Amino acid sequence: MYEYLIWIGILAIGWLVVYALFPRVRRKLWWSSWLAMPFGIGEIFFIPEYWTPQTLFNLGLQYRVDIESFALMFFLGGLASGVYEAIVKQRLRVKGACCAKHCLCYTPLLFAIAGLAIFARAFPELNIIYVSSIACLMGVAWAFLIHAQLRKHLLFGGIAFAAIYLISLALTDAIAPGWIAATWNMAALSGITALRVPIEELLFGLSFGMLWTALYEEVCENFHVR
Repeated sequence: MYEYLIWIGILAIGWLVVYALFPRVRRKLWWSSWLAMPFGIGEIFFIPEYWTPQTLFNLGLQYRVDIESFALMFFLGGLASGVYEAIVKQRLRVKGACCAKHCLCYTPLLFAIAGLAIFARAFPELNIIYVSSIACLMGVAWAFLIHAQLRKHLLFGGIAFAAIYLISLALTDAIAPGWIAATWNMAALSGITALRVPIEELLFGLSFGMLWTALYEEVCENFHVR
């Protein structure tokens, strides 16, 4: 019953470790976590077609939105933004603001949101996990074009986050054997897994990680937020 909370707890521990050991990324961690948290409302598109997690007060099955999804996005957003700098052990900065004439700093995120709306509308039969991943990759592609200095950050930050995402899910399933098989709608997915985790989750972790990892630099460096 508490598997979803166990997963969130594992991510929370990772978040706290980064926060405690790497003071230079604390502002970025907070900013990115709070920005990601409202996207927990997206759970309404995932239940029950993609998965049916057991949630507090059974909110997920009753209303298709739950407390856990907001907590999940909070920790995912923070980890996606902080893990790369924690690994390379240096503060990343953007040289030359992209907002000098026309502000482009928010546009990768806007591209992703627009892509989500367009693909969900154009391909209603496509599972939401694929739509979400494609939308994130649209934002990433635009970020690659306008932020040449951040391309390495985007790529390796996304890979690092995807690894953490995969390990956290696999660890949760190891603690609660059969959780993934009982919770995910495997019949609607490809059936390919890694450590018993659907490959679709790994794809989402990579695409979301690449989108979110440098969002702080893309936005805050242009407004001189430290």
